[in-house]
Amino acid sequence: NRNKLNEFLSYEISISNRYSFPLSLIMIDIDYFKNINDTHGHIAGDKVLKTFCNVVKAKIRNTDIFARWGGEEFIIVCPNTKLENALIIAENLRKLVKNTTFEGVKGITCSFGVAEFKQYETLDSLIKRADNALYTAKANGRDRVVKA
Repeated sequence: NRNKLNEFLSYEISISNRYSFPLSLIMIDIDYFKNINDTHGHIAGDKVLKTFCNVVKAKIRNTDIFARWGGEEFIIVCPNTKLENALIIAENLRKLVKNTTFEGVKGITCSFGVAEFKQYETLDSLIKRADNALYTAKANGRDRVVKA
C-alpha cells in the first residue's frame, strides 16, 4: 500500500544519502483508464489493472519495488539506478504494455515520469518531480516517457 511504499522509499533515500548510491523513481499512469471503465465496465477495468501489474512485475528487477500509487497510477522505486537506466526501464515497459493483449480491451498505453533522487532531497520533492514529468508526458500526447 501507499504507506508501505513511503516507508520503503524513505529507507532507500536514507541509503542513497548515506552512501551516495543512485536512486530513481518511475511514475506510471494508464492512459485514458476512465474511458476503459466507462466503455467496458469496471470488471474489464479490473482485468486491465491485474494484467498490467503482472506484466510490469514480470519485467522489473527483484530489487525494484512496484506499488499502486492511486487509481491507475503506479510507482516503481529503482534502488541503485541512475536516471539513464531508469529511462531505459520505463521505455521498455512502455513498449511492452503497448504490445500486450488485454482481454476485451484494445490499445492500452501508459505515460511515464522518471526522476533521479538528488542528494538530501525530500521524499515529497522526488515524488513531485516524477509526477510533474508524468503530467508533461500526458500533456504532450501520452504513451511516452519524460524525465524530470
